[in-house]
Order: sequence, then C-alpha cells, then structure tokens
Amino acid sequence: MQYQTRERAPTTIRVARMLLQESGTYNPMYTRPYQTHLAPDVLDNVLRRVDQAGSGGISGATLAGVASSMVAPSATPTGEISIPMGWSDRRIRFLMEVHVTVATGAEMIYYFQGYTSHLGVDAHGNIDPQMQFIINSYMRVNRAMRYNSYSQAVMQDVVTESAHIVDGMLVNQTMGGEIFCMRPNDLFAGIQSAYIESAYQNFSGNTLRDTRYRMSNESMRSNRSNNIAGNYLASVVDTYKNAQQLAEFGQGTQDIYARSQSMSVEASPYENPFIRAISNARGQNCVTSFDIAVLRRIDPNVENVTNYLRMGHTELAQVHQAGQTAFWSGSDATTLAATILSNGVPAVMMDLMISKIFFRSTNNDAGGKVSTIIIDGKSLTSLDMSQNFELFKVRLEKEILFDLTYGNQVLYQLEMSVDLFGETRITIQLDNDSAVTYTTPSFCDSLLTPIITNNRQNFEGVTNDFETLMNSLNIDKTMAINTMV
Repeated sequence: MQYQTRERAPTTIRVARMLLQESGTYNPMYTRPYQTHLAPDVLDNVLRRVDQAGSGGISGATLAGVASSMVAPSATPTGEISIPMGWSDRRIRFLMEVHVTVATGAEMIYYFQGYTSHLGVDAHGNIDPQMQFIINSYMRVNRAMRYNSYSQAVMQDVVTESAHIVDGMLVNQTMGGEIFCMRPNDLFAGIQSAYIESAYQNFSGNTLRDTRYRMSNESMRSNRSNNIAGNYLASVVDTYKNAQQLAEFGQGTQDIYARSQSMSVEASPYENPFIRAISNARGQNCVTSFDIAVLRRIDPNVENVTNYLRMGHTELAQVHQAGQTAFWSGSDATTLAATILSNGVPAVMMDLMISKIFFRSTNNDAGGKVSTIIIDGKSLTSLDMSQNFELFKVRLEKEILFDLTYGNQVLYQLEMSVDLFGETRITIQLDNDSAVTYTTPSFCDSLLTPIITNNRQNFEGVTNDFETLMNSLNIDKTMAINTMV
C-alpha cells in the first residue's frame, strides 16, 4: 500500500525504483557566490542587447557574450564547503524514480537524486537505519502521446520542472552566520527591502529586518537555470520588463520591484508531493532528508525495488580519488572557467533529460569556429533522444561557451564527461595555458550553487548593481514615452 497524503484530494506516492551506488572521494570544494561588475561599458552592452530584443522575451541566448562581464561566480573562493564526514570519505549516491497519482488519475513522474550522510550499506545491501538520504535535485516529467513526422503515435517525456534543493539545515551548519539567497526573486526582495527599510527608519527611527532573502533551516528550491549566468541575468531582466508592462501608469519604482518579486517567486519544496510526504512523516516543516524508515512509511515496498550496485575493485578504480585531479582552490581563469562549466552544463542536461554525456568542443582551429562533438550520451528515458542531443550542442555553445569566451574571443579546448548522478570530469585549456583536469561530485552539486552567500557586502553589491541596471531600463522607458509624446 502506497503513501496517501492528507489532502482533500488523495495523492498516491509509489517508489518505482531506487538505485544506490558508492561514490568516489574528492578534493575539497569551495563556495563561489555570484559577484557583479557593472562598469559603464558593461551596462551599455547589456542595455543594447535588451533593446535589440524589442518587445520579445529576454533569454540567456539574448545576453550570451555580455552576461559574464556583469555577473559570474567569484574568481576567488570565499570558503571551503563542508559535507557530512568530509570529502575524503565515501558515501552512497542515489537515484529514485517516484510516481505520483492524483485523485483525477493523472500521473506525474519525479526523479530525485542525491547522496547520503555516510557509506551506510553493507556488502549484502543492508541499509544502516541511521544513514540519512539528502536530496540534491529533482526533475518532474510529464509523459504524453505525440505524433512524429511519419504520423506515428509515440510517447514523449517532457521536463516540466528541474530544480536544485538547497538543504537549509546543512547549509546553516556548515557555512555559519547569516546566509543570503540570491535567486532572482531574492534580488527583487533585497532591492524592495532597501526602500522599505529606509522609509521605516525615517518614520520610526528603528531598524526593520527583512527575512525573505535569508536562508532559514528550511530547505529551498532553486531553478537549475540560475546556475547559468546568462539565464540568471536574463530571468531578472525579463521579469522586470514584464512587471513594467503590467504596472499601472505612474506606479512607483518600488511597486514595480514588489511586482517583479511576486512574479519570480520559486515554489517551496514543500509543494512537491514527495517532499511534503517526507516532511509529514518526520513531523517537520519542509525537510528534504530522510532515513530508510521514513521511506518505508511512504512506500513499504521500497526495498523490493531498490538495487544496490556494489562496486568491485575495477569499478572503484574508475571513480575519482581525492588528489587525482586539480584542486578547486585556485583563483586563475582556468579554475573559474571549470566552475562555470560544472555549474552550467548539468543544468542544460537536466532540461533535456540527458543523464550522461561525453563531448569535446573547441574554437581553436583555422577558422575560429566553435565545433562540438558528442561522443556518447545516455538518458533517463528509452525514447528517441537524437533531437535532444542536437539541442544540447546548440544550448552549450550559445548559452555557456559563447559567454565563457566573452563572445568567442578566448581560444579553448574542452573535454567533459558528465554523469548527473555521479561525477563530472573537465579537461580544459584556455589560450596558451596548459590543459588542466578537474572533477566535481555532481551528485551533491546543490552545495556548490552560486546563489547563496554568507557575506552581506557581497549580497548588497549584487542587489545594488542589479538595481542600477533596472533603473537604467526605467530611464530607457521614460525616454521612449517622451519621444512618442
């Protein structure tokens, strides 16, 4: 019997399969939150791209080549990231397919991916009851019938949601101090808050503390696209433009920020049926970690669909061991480029239902043209993925590489092997520098997201620069109105 939620319309949750596998060991990982740089020429370039888009929507491709000049992960690491038991310890990485059926009979398929607190599975597959499963990200898929070019009916999976889960309790335990969130809606809340706090202080003489953009112990959802600087910047600009268009004539700037904030709010993880079931089973609000007992309460059949892929000596030799590849503590251009790639490529893959990919890409040939070759790729689905792989190449080149190379001005040679539920290996060479290989544990990459910081000055610097950009859009709008008059 599967778990049913307490809602008026019962929801049935069934774990269709769960895969467990040992991880490797890794070099220490570091926080690199987004930072901004808004020099006059950078501002002019961004505004020019927005103007060229006209009344159309602003996408990451719109700002490719200029976005990284304004916003990028910090070139200098701001602190070492902690993980339970440390990076040099093995743990279990897991992938879970969950089917959710609502009262109407409609079924949604979720893929949850993450890691455990320690290596808590023995050689016989017995699971330590104390081992915590920590959700790193999830993807929701809708399955529908479509007709191909031959008028044949085929099933097609469409990704309708793809997000990181940032575990609030884990982040607060490891980073310490106040944690500031920098998703697009948090930026708008921060800008709006400055108006409210200033007015309140002038009126009462007291200080108002806005908690909307501060990380609590509850888990937080962040769109994976926030990890791609161009998409992140585009999301903020596009939301603000739409809020401007919807605002009543004469409405104040702070009111447009409030509208922008409400238009860009990301849903709480608690709205996810499986995460809500976990939270209810634990008697806590919005938690995204669980043990095997909690999972049994949701679906008593879970262990019958669990497969522990125990690695032998050969398999263990193929996963990363701490010290094998370059350390992430550098402040050089190559390390920063690898950081941007390890953040951005999985985001594109998840949108396209690609679980593994191995590709090479370069612009270092006689014509300077970007050339990308996919050597191997796998998907969560058994459906035809040929179009998805072609889309991957287009999005990789337009949304990530064009921005990474400042509009194809930097020569590069790149080889990447990415397993969304395992690890990412990146070998990259920029201009005449030597090639360097890095490895990221992709199964826990929500810990590496650039949209959180424990530095108030960093948060305020980012919000101030975005406010300057938004105010410049306001000026352009005013000039357009005056011209028409």
